[in-house]
Amino acid sequence: QVVVFSENYGYTYKYMYIYKTSKKSILFDESGDTRHDLLSLYLQHNPNWTRKELRDIALNMIIAGRDTTRALLGWFFVCISDRPDILKKIIAEIDAIGASDITYDQVHNKLHYINCVLLETLRLFPSVPALARVAKQDVQLPVIGDEKVGYIIRKGDICTVHNYTIGRSTKFWGPNATEFDPMRWSEQGLNTAPPHVFPHFNINPRLCLGRQFALMEAQIFVFYFFKNFRFRPLHSEKPTYTVGLILNLKDGYPIILSGANEKKETSA
Repeated sequence: QVVVFSENYGYTYKYMYIYKTSKKSILFDESGDTRHDLLSLYLQHNPNWTRKELRDIALNMIIAGRDTTRALLGWFFVCISDRPDILKKIIAEIDAIGASDITYDQVHNKLHYINCVLLETLRLFPSVPALARVAKQDVQLPVIGDEKVGYIIRKGDICTVHNYTIGRSTKFWGPNATEFDPMRWSEQGLNTAPPHVFPHFNINPRLCLGRQFALMEAQIFVFYFFKNFRFRPLHSEKPTYTVGLILNLKDGYPIILSGANEKKETSA
């Protein structure tokens, strides 16, 4: 994995070099205007961006905008694979749309339960299992409860926010914290828990800009998937994860597909 990442990192850097030294933008829209690809917009905002800065922006978009949603959907299938009660509600919500396609308004207003299932998946299996920050100054932490020690975070200390642990803490989520219960999100959605209790999209002032888009993207995928397919896992044992920037399924999650209205099955 490290070798593959290094190779792809090199390709990205090479592209940034070509992009920055080219006399014209590489991408353009249907009108022929060559100023609307995302990196060009960054350059319009600040023509002095370096190749390294553009490369880091591109990598951030790839990792934050692709891998996180991919991981969420992978764990989504794991979480519902042995929950026919949840799957039944998902399919009922999709069928209630009554159309083969879905509109923007329907995604936001008609896929409420699917959104709850996705949020519950994120709580237990956060795409980004931990966040690391460096203290810019000394911070005196308050004394809480029976603790009598005043902890101090020193300037330069690295602090890790462990989303995986927070999402399973009975202190924050009650005695059923490790149970998969989408209905805990039913009333308020993303606002069910304070940002520091559900920091899976980071918190202000660095709140994830794409959190609504990522959830909408996942909802749309779930809609079209179950409009066309049904699934069951290839293996009976539950998968495990690998620790890294992204909470990946260690060996993937092979499933067997069948048509939504057919009995024929295919491996995927």
